[in-house]
Amino acid sequence: MNPVTVNFEEAKLQRDEINVKANAMIITTSGNIEGKSITSYKGLVIGSAISRGRNPTDDISSNSLLEQAGELWVNSMMAKSMQTYLEKATKDAEYQIKLAAIKLGANAVIGIDIDFVGSKIMQVHMNGTAVVIE
Repeated sequence: MNPVTVNFEEAKLQRDEINVKANAMIITTSGNIEGKSITSYKGLVIGSAISRGRNPTDDISSNSLLEQAGELWVNSMMAKSMQTYLEKATKDAEYQIKLAAIKLGANAVIGIDIDFVGSKIMQVHMNGTAVVIE
């Protein structure tokens, strides 16, 4: 059996090239991109990510401390925590869609649909149509 050799510089260049394409890619919920014409439809792309929000009360062991903190503080901390996790999960799902579109040879994704499912464990699902635009 022959050993597998990996050229890390080449792999880094490929990763960097993909990231440049992903960062330049236009994605939209619209069915078209104003000022651009769609020259080719490449297919459906899907991305999903799971976000488990932390409950700030997990770090508090005393009920009296929780009572002193007040319900408003707890609710605002939970909302802020969940928002942070949802933003990251949304960006992860978006990046997955972009990678899938790049693999199909597209340079944009139209008709993006975003769904959020769950409560403590949130799932972000995205789908859209990969296209080539000029």
